[in-house]
Amino acid sequence: MNAAAGMVMIQVIAISPALPQRTARGRSEAPMPMIEVATTWVVETGAPKKVAKLSHRAAASSAANMAVRKVAASGIKSGSMMPLEMVATTSPPAINAPAVSKMAAINSAPVSVSAREPTAGPTLLATSFAPMFIAMSFAFGLAIFILLVTVTYKASERPLGDLILFKMRNLLGVFIAAVLYFTTAMHLTNLYAAEHIGVERFILMDGGIYTFLFWVVQIGIGSVFPLALLFNPATGRTCQGISIASMMVIAGGLAQLYVIIVGGQAFPLQMFPGMEVSSSFFDGQVHGYAPSLPEVVLGLSGIATALLIVAVAVKYLPLLPISLSDTNIRISRSLDHHIEDAPFN
Repeated sequence: MNAAAGMVMIQVIAISPALPQRTARGRSEAPMPMIEVATTWVVETGAPKKVAKLSHRAAASSAANMAVRKVAASGIKSGSMMPLEMVATTSPPAINAPAVSKMAAINSAPVSVSAREPTAGPTLLATSFAPMFIAMSFAFGLAIFILLVTVTYKASERPLGDLILFKMRNLLGVFIAAVLYFTTAMHLTNLYAAEHIGVERFILMDGGIYTFLFWVVQIGIGSVFPLALLFNPATGRTCQGISIASMMVIAGGLAQLYVIIVGGQAFPLQMFPGMEVSSSFFDGQVHGYAPSLPEVVLGLSGIATALLIVAVAVKYLPLLPISLSDTNIRISRSLDHHIEDAPFN
């Protein structure tokens, strides 16, 4: 076989020296894939009747014939009386946008929210608290003042007549009736507002110690029994009966404050109505409370300090009259009338 025609070299070709190669210990991370842009509708179920309105008039196309359906935004859970809110939304939009709109079809789907009109319950509740607390301060303060006057005058052997004592008795009865009236109005207002029915049921029926304190101590011992003692002819015209009624009013006031403050915080209230809120702090559970020893000592020490200050002030300062007998009261009244009737020179 003959060799093919061509150039034949008999010299050895020089080879370049080998260069060292460096290889990375680890491969570079692959780039994150790009996520497709998504459009999300945010629906706020607030008090306004209409939150979002249709801003594009759809043409006679498939995009304009989107059926409207109602979807429940929030349901009624067990133990809750929150109303069911209905959100009017649309079915998935068509591929083609309306002819009069330059936006994409997926962005032109109208969303409107229809919610119930807000009731007057929260406003009535807020307005009933203020007069109730004012009446409570008058009733509890007058009851403490009656006890202070009777104890001080008996300890110092000063005369205390029935005239001034009966006037304070009548005024205390008016304040007790006012507290009872505003308490009834507050709870009836809460029953009117649907969002407060749960906490009202807890306080009035299923609250355990809070229900006992409300009906037995606050209403019974703190309101009904004192009124019966004050306006009963057998007990309302004696210093002992008026003093016992004052002590009952103070006990009922302490129970009322405990029910309002501690009982209101023990019940799991809905901080954000219409929304689901979850945490690790006993959601939806009634949390029990018992005062610790430092809290009891702090409360008793505060009361003892106040009584000590009052006792020292009454002892060394001329805060109370020397005599409150009926004779002195009548003489004071006659002098006041004489001064008012005297001609002015």
